[in-house]
Amino acid sequence: MNIATSLRPLLSTDGLIAIVVMTKDGLPVEMIGHGLRANVLAAEMTSVAEVGRKCFTALGMGRPTSLQINLEKYRAILYSFENHYLAVILKPSGSPDTIIQTITSNREDISNALGGHV
Repeated sequence: MNIATSLRPLLSTDGLIAIVVMTKDGLPVEMIGHGLRANVLAAEMTSVAEVGRKCFTALGMGRPTSLQINLEKYRAILYSFENHYLAVILKPSGSPDTIIQTITSNREDISNALGGHV
């Protein structure tokens, strides 16, 4: 299964703006959606994910598996995989619960498509 196919279940989510898959180094691997610059979004979202990882790991709370950020115009949800991050950008009215449930149920397929383990 390729990355785009593994992400297909997310495409029916109300309020979805974009999905970006990036390496832990911030390089975009796949982008679905429009209106956002994938290379800039990938780099910046990776920075946010890494700060969250370092913060909570240093506090002894464990490695985050996901982070949610509510913005004025969007909602961003970041997921951590072995060697990649997945960012989902939604309208504020979008359903993060649907995204979380969909990724949780498809986590193994997404991880395998990214060449890693859950």
